[in-house]
Amino acid sequence: MVVAAGLLSGCGGHVSVGDPMPDAPVRNLDGQPSRLAVLRGRPVWLNFYETWCPPCQAEMPAIEREYAANAGRGLVVVGVDLFETSDDARAFADGRGLTFPVVVGGHKAYDAYGINGIPTSVFVDSSGVVRAVFTGEMRGDEMDQAIKAILNR
Repeated sequence: MVVAAGLLSGCGGHVSVGDPMPDAPVRNLDGQPSRLAVLRGRPVWLNFYETWCPPCQAEMPAIEREYAANAGRGLVVVGVDLFETSDDARAFADGRGLTFPVVVGGHKAYDAYGINGIPTSVFVDSSGVVRAVFTGEMRGDEMDQAIKAILNR
């Protein structure tokens, strides 16, 4: 489901199309802290997921294909495992051959983006503006449309 102009309801902040990209602290899979704000200035696809989630598992191969096809055009994809350990997130990424970065987000990322279901994908253009929000497993045509929207700005 795309949230084109409304709010994505959740427990904390609410991200919607047209909003600036929210910041949140994250940790890479080696446990090093970072922030989502370091991604501003580039077209970004954030995919919020958990390893046990069947729709999350199902869409990962397509996300990897889209990343491989569009990284040379500047697309940045980051998987944000919300509440699991770095070890769990690493095993999931390695087991699926993911080449895009994966971070662990926790409650602050969950709250900053107002996540109310997983998977949730947030597409941000290079000016730092949210251009699309999808909750649930995305179809290939939805991925293509959202990527075009953030790469062509």
